Amino acid sequence: MEIKVLLQKLRVPLGFFFALVFFLLSRPDGYLLLVGAPLIVAGLWIRVWAAGHIRKSREVTRSGPYAQSRNPLYLGSFFLGLGFSLQSGWWFFPPLFAILFLAIYLPVMRREEWELQRVFGEEYQQYRQAVALFWPWPGRTVESAGRFSVQQAVRNREYNSLLGAIAAEGILVAKMLLFH
Repeated sequence: MEIKVLLQKLRVPLGFFFALVFFLLSRPDGYLLLVGAPLIVAGLWIRVWAAGHIRKSREVTRSGPYAQSRNPLYLGSFFLGLGFSLQSGWWFFPPLFAILFLAIYLPVMRREEWELQRVFGEEYQQYRQAVALFWPWPGRTVESAGRFSVQQAVRNREYNSLLGAIAAEGILVAKMLLFH
């Protein structure tokens, strides 16, 4: 099996495994919780914004954050993970998270691009040439005509990210209160 396909299938189970390790090793305090919170909120906001625009497998989405990043859901996840890793209490967690995230998700993004190219052809190729893969860059954007839809975000089950972030933050707060 190709490594990109394997990583695509394993990214969620690996995420749960790394989350377990994170919770076991973390030693948060009030200051660290405050430092990471803005990145977590930003990550959630980006994910909800993206989920309210994307219509998976039906179109090449160019509206909202998709006008600036071909992978804003992953960008939001990156901010979420970075925020939580800052809250961990270990200096090596943020760079370790960034390395693991990129090692897992860059091949996944490339695999998904291949699939989108196969389905949407030239339309996706033009979008790909105009918009950055992950991190938004000035000048790498397209016109955005679509509108955000709360119903679409719900259809895409983005509430799971919010519930997961609330649960994770609750675990960190409980751990801080119990062990500090």
